[in-house]
Amino acid sequence: MELNKRDLVAAHRAGDWERAKLLSQKRQMLKNNRSRWRKVDVRRCLDCGVAARGLRCIMHYQAFRRLAGLLTLWLATTPLAAFQSVTLAWDPNPEPDVRAYIVYYGTAPRTYTASTNVGNVTTATVYGLTEGLTYYFAITATNTTGLESNLSNEVTNAIPVAGTNMVPTIEPIADRVVTNAITIPVRIWDVDDHPTNLLVTASVVPPLATTAISGLDHNRLLTLVPVASGRARVMLVVTDPSGNANATSFNVDVVVPGAPPAQPVHFRIRTIYEWSAYPEGPWTTLFATELPFPFASNLWYRTWK
Repeated sequence: MELNKRDLVAAHRAGDWERAKLLSQKRQMLKNNRSRWRKVDVRRCLDCGVAARGLRCIMHYQAFRRLAGLLTLWLATTPLAAFQSVTLAWDPNPEPDVRAYIVYYGTAPRTYTASTNVGNVTTATVYGLTEGLTYYFAITATNTTGLESNLSNEVTNAIPVAGTNMVPTIEPIADRVVTNAITIPVRIWDVDDHPTNLLVTASVVPPLATTAISGLDHNRLLTLVPVASGRARVMLVVTDPSGNANATSFNVDVVVPGAPPAQPVHFRIRTIYEWSAYPEGPWTTLFATELPFPFASNLWYRTWK
């Protein structure tokens, strides 16, 4: 017997009061049973166990939205005829239920006209980028319930025109105090060449510390070993296979326990006075002066005419 409202109405219209009464009783009994045995869906937050409407309480729901990976441009731009590609890398989102990452990009800051779901990976290549334009990139993380995080930090990359070779880049380094051997991270990249093809060299003036460069990718390491106390300038130069170079420098205050301070460098400044009857010469020496001058190792000097 079908227990629906239309059968009950039809029984009333036909005057079949026994059938109408039976249908009405069974309909009410079914309604009572549904109310009595209705399943109570009590969900709890995956992170803290507090009762929640979804998989997370409001606090951890908002926390997930704020947790986006740190996007970092790290691989060379690959020429593809009139279009090019950029490979991106980022730190993984620490949430355990991350399903995928979405890469957003466009030609204006924080204005993204395209996006692509790259799955649960931490590197992705974006294809079809036009030469001569500057692109801006950011990512979001999505979890198994479809929740999407806030946008990550933004990185940018200028797509070079075919035939041009861009200068490699090296990140600035802050001044340091060196008392023992230290290792300093050096980050480099180039839109034309893979990081393994970039050469990094280091020098210290005056030579108060020895240097060594290690690593083959976009993250290199500079090791400084102090030799004598004083202030020095460290120069780092990155060069690509075409000879294009870029540099950064920073100061180091070297302190070697028990070692005497570095002695100042002494120069002898010689001044020569000449005379001539004509602007183009010939010139005849009138007299010359010579003056010793101590140059401090922790200062910089310049001369000009």
